[in-house]
Amino acid sequence: MKKCEFCNKTFDDDIEFCPECGRRLTSVSNEEKPVNASNIQKETTIKPKVDESSYKKDDRYYQKDIPISGNLFVIQDIPVSLNEKDKTPYEQRRVKMNMKKISIIEKIKFSCMIIFSLLLIVIPFIKFERGKEIKTYSFITGAIDSFKHIGNYSENFSNGYMYTFVIAYSLAILIASIVAIVLLFKNSLNGDYGQKKFYESVCNKEDNQDKKYIRLLESRTKLSVNRTLEYCFEILIALFIYFIVDSFTMKLFISGFSGLVTLPIIFLIIFIVFLIIETIMKSKLKKIINSK
Repeated sequence: MKKCEFCNKTFDDDIEFCPECGRRLTSVSNEEKPVNASNIQKETTIKPKVDESSYKKDDRYYQKDIPISGNLFVIQDIPVSLNEKDKTPYEQRRVKMNMKKISIIEKIKFSCMIIFSLLLIVIPFIKFERGKEIKTYSFITGAIDSFKHIGNYSENFSNGYMYTFVIAYSLAILIASIVAIVLLFKNSLNGDYGQKKFYESVCNKEDNQDKKYIRLLESRTKLSVNRTLEYCFEILIALFIYFIVDSFTMKLFISGFSGLVTLPIIFLIIFIVFLIIETIMKSKLKKIINSK
């Protein structure tokens, strides 16, 4: 057993600091202490209120920004401490720390979406045949050139509209991704890593079955902004793949690609990898939540 000399309370041996005042605990023997007048007076003395911010607290229970332990890509099943028994499940350290890891993965994923969308419309990797010569364009310069020379080539008008659509759609994804990543950073500073929403959406432990089904129905009908943004980005990926296929088959909009096309492809691959990692991590955390 360990004891806090300041609060005069005893705790288990695995606790190093007092949850009440934050002071280091001292080991005590299991022998009963003899009752005498001095002990009674000591234990019944009213202690003055102390400002808890004046001394260091145990990070395991008090630190707002939960530190990450272990591998970033590994979900850890941390035992719930005695001090966290009264906390709501999604406020416990094991959920918050793992959700912080997932939050970092989401930030990387949205960063890839931003860079991919920007490269897609700015990098000159599109080759298209103009008369007897093949020119290299970005989507922006390709759209401008198509509308500028309407009538010179039969396909210019349709190309201009297709390129303009890709530009507008990519810009919408770019702006939405920037807003999403800013909100993620803002919430992280406040200690919110989305643990409450995730816990409510995956937890199956309900004594009242009616309450469980109502909660699951509400979680499925709620619009997830981040998930909707991912669906929209997947459409942009599908357009990009369509252009690649078109360059090898009909060549309606693109005749070929330059070597610079590898730049958006690299960030697309990184996005897919982190999307898979995030899915696996959330699946493991869901099992941990429902197994306790």
